[in-house]
Amino acid sequence: MDERYIAPEDNSIFERLLYCQCKSGDLDAAADVLKAMIRLSIPTEAGHYGILIENFCKAGVYDRAVKLLDKLIEKENILRPQSFMELEASAYNPMIEYLCDHGQAEKAEVFFRQLMKEGVQDSVAFNNLTRGYAKEGNSDSAFEILKIMGRRGVPREADSYTLLIQS
Repeated sequence: MDERYIAPEDNSIFERLLYCQCKSGDLDAAADVLKAMIRLSIPTEAGHYGILIENFCKAGVYDRAVKLLDKLIEKENILRPQSFMELEASAYNPMIEYLCDHGQAEKAEVFFRQLMKEGVQDSVAFNNLTRGYAKEGNSDSAFEILKIMGRRGVPREADSYTLLIQS
């Protein structure tokens, strides 16, 4: 397909290719599938990136996951109305947790705000953001996240409050 520049009309075949390559442990081949999609001008969706992000996180290859996340945020793939493949919690939660644990809570929030625009109200992600800001000593931002959670009816963890009080 790639050598002949033939692109299938349904991009869900690439979801399966990505999934199978990741399941077999060949993350480089999976990354090549995404690159081929881009080269062939096949529309990529948040779910395509999510499969790779999730598996890079599982493999502990966070630098590659962060690079993909940067592309995802930059292209605003999450916000495309014609998108059929959503980003799964198993992809975004480890990424948000990693960013928050490594002093990048603000970047995690930019990413999560795109998810919130799509209706995501994930308590794990919210609580990770709260903890991330609290660890960074940014109590104002941590408190703002808690207020958003309250307005949206998202359950809050006691640990988040404890870290906020300590910060």
